[in-house]
Amino acid sequence: YDSLTAVTATNEGMYGAKPLREMTRNRNVSVVIGNWRDDGFLSDQTYDVVVADYLFGATERYWAYGADELLGRLLDRVRPGGTLLIVGLEPYELVLDRNEKDDRLVLEVEAIGDAAATAAFEPNYRELPERWIRERIARTTQFNVVATERFPMRLTARSLQRQLVFARDCLVKIEDDGLRAAFEARVRALDKELSVWARKGKSHRRARNYAIVVRRAAQEGEAAPKERKRRFFGKKN
Repeated sequence: YDSLTAVTATNEGMYGAKPLREMTRNRNVSVVIGNWRDDGFLSDQTYDVVVADYLFGATERYWAYGADELLGRLLDRVRPGGTLLIVGLEPYELVLDRNEKDDRLVLEVEAIGDAAATAAFEPNYRELPERWIRERIARTTQFNVVATERFPMRLTARSLQRQLVFARDCLVKIEDDGLRAAFEARVRALDKELSVWARKGKSHRRARNYAIVVRRAAQEGEAAPKERKRRFFGKKN
């Protein structure tokens, strides 16, 4: 690439501007702090390739009900003939079965975080399904999905316990003592179940990620390219 622009919402943290600048020093990378909720953010810029790497899953936390507008702004940043690559997590409830013991544990870990965030009046994360992206791209005239792929996702006790950290961070903000105590007890119980997983070396592989490649027509008025039958990401193992 000739140049690359990285976008983040904060200066600190794992994905903040400060560590990103350290990692990309001397690589012709510009790190920009901003929020796509601002309609003027990067409004004068277009790119050959735009990458939304699990961006939609975090949208609800930082821009409630903003996913439709976010997609539109990302598409506006793609030059004619350019590409938008979207990577996301298929919502657990669409692919897992609560009647399966391990699936149920994964669903409960996610649910306790969602419930704690609601009880604490905290903004939350919300994954969007692959279907949602495809349907909205299909409504446009200059863009088309040209390739897709689904990737299996491996969840371990450690990764699920990290999800419980979010629940704990939220539950301490619950004002009602009895409700907060109930959440604390349920989080401890789930953590105990995950400790059993850890001792047994268990992991979960039924969840999945997806990737979608969207191409913009090269010229105004030209039809967007059609989806190809060959795999864009290569063969599965």
